[in-house]
Amino acid sequence: MADFRLGRLKFNWRGDWAPSTEYVIDDIVKFGANTYVVTTNHTSAASETDWYDTDVSYWSLHVEGIRNVGSYAQGTFYKINDIFKFGNTQYRVTAGIGTTAGLVFAGVGTAAAGSNVVAYVAGFNGGGDWDAGEVYQTGDVVLYAGNSYVAINTSVQGAIPPTELDTQWEFLAQGHN
Repeated sequence: MADFRLGRLKFNWRGDWAPSTEYVIDDIVKFGANTYVVTTNHTSAASETDWYDTDVSYWSLHVEGIRNVGSYAQGTFYKINDIFKFGNTQYRVTAGIGTTAGLVFAGVGTAAAGSNVVAYVAGFNGGGDWDAGEVYQTGDVVLYAGNSYVAINTSVQGAIPPTELDTQWEFLAQGHN
């Protein structure tokens, strides 16, 4: 009679991914917001920043999630589906971003094409009284002569809200001066 070897019949939860660790087929780990299952026995990379370059080929996405990591900080390693705030917009990381490259933002507060992020949620950012020396970004709300205006584009310094309507600013609410 022949013997049949079925191997593992269930996944093996290993917790958070760890550097320089031996993993075998069907181990599951959490890396960033997502969980992954091992498809090939291997020893993991020496650093999490190498994961997308070396380790990813040994894993298959198991469950996708999202993870809020707070405000953007230059030099931070961001993982796929991390959500961070930059300016008044939340961004979702679509590909791993290393600590050396960081993110490139075009202008102020807008993610550049090819920077591995997409706008996730845009919002308003209270800017207080309008200041001629300030560069405002889309979604900034300012007060000028008692009225409220919202920036519809990244503005140039000195773009006065009532004189730059429909190009830089949109009227939001009437107030009293």
